[in-house]
This record gives sequence, structure tokens and C-alpha cells, in this order.
Amino acid sequence: MKPKNPFPELFSEGEARRINEMRFRLTKVLKEFNRRGFRYKARLTLHTCFPYHCKTVVYCVELVDSRRPLRAFTMFRWNLRTNTKYYLSTNADDVTTLEDTLNIVFLTAQLAVEFFKD
Repeated sequence: MKPKNPFPELFSEGEARRINEMRFRLTKVLKEFNRRGFRYKARLTLHTCFPYHCKTVVYCVELVDSRRPLRAFTMFRWNLRTNTKYYLSTNADDVTTLEDTLNIVFLTAQLAVEFFKD
């Protein structure tokens, strides 16, 4: 079964294939992170930025703590037109402990290695 184009009105089938390949690579990292049994759960969402002609995809990873109200986001941006990849940011709620910070940084580092790998 062929993966579907996440933004069919914006990207060609070739670009969609590249977007999905990256999505699968990042999802593999998240599945491993979630499987470790941490109380945190991570999920990936895709966005596109404006204006639409810029051919840019934003990969946003949300990390949620199941026991208390902690949320963290890590975002990466990929301009398919110029094939340029950027690390945008990692943001967390004010209620973070040292353990939370280490887990967020650990996940961000693993995602960055996979994202910037050619």
C-alpha cells in the first residue's frame, strides 16, 4: 500500500515520497522512545508553512506526560525546494524537572540525528 500525500494540493508525488520517508524515519525514533516505558508519550504531526509556494514542511513532535500536565514540543523544518533542513526549537511548559529536561533533550538529540542524516 502506497503512503498518501499529506498535502496533495501543495506537493508532487515525488516530494510526498520524500516527506513520508522522513516521517517514517522520525516515527521509528518515537516508537522506540515510547516503547521504553517512560511515562512520556511522543507523537509526530506535519505542518506546512505559509506562503504555500515555499515548499516547506514542519515536523512537530509533541511530548506529553501521562501523570501530570507537562507538554513539550520539538520542531524541525525542511525546505524541499532548496533541500535545506533546520532545527527550529524545543519548548516546554514551565513545570519541568531535571528528569523532564534530560528526557526532552535526549529525544531531541535522537530526532536531530535522524532528521539531518542524508
